[in-house]
Amino acid sequence: MTSPPITDYVRRGLESFELTIAERDELRRQCHRLRVDLARVQGHNDELRQTDALAQAELAHYRHLTSELSTALEIAGQTVLDALNKARQGPYRKNGDIPRKMVEDVEVPSFLLENGRNDEKG
Repeated sequence: MTSPPITDYVRRGLESFELTIAERDELRRQCHRLRVDLARVQGHNDELRQTDALAQAELAHYRHLTSELSTALEIAGQTVLDALNKARQGPYRKNGDIPRKMVEDVEVPSFLLENGRNDEKG
């Protein structure tokens, strides 16, 4: 058996080295592409986070308004019920007489008034 000449070893070593360099270059290109993609995805993620933060703030604002409106409607409904009950009870007073005077003025809640003033009073 004869051993291969040294030039074969050198040639195979150089081929392996060239393949390693080519693989390294390809991996560097892939790494660069991945870094570019990562930067793009991170930018998109930041935009989505900002959009989400704005949506959360808007949601909190509208929840607060909804709560205020719900409370105002409950007060208005109770005011109407109180006025109706008072009007119903009027004819059945102890002396049996139908009252001849107007029902007492009821304080109108400020949320029912436009610009903080009663429309009836001008």
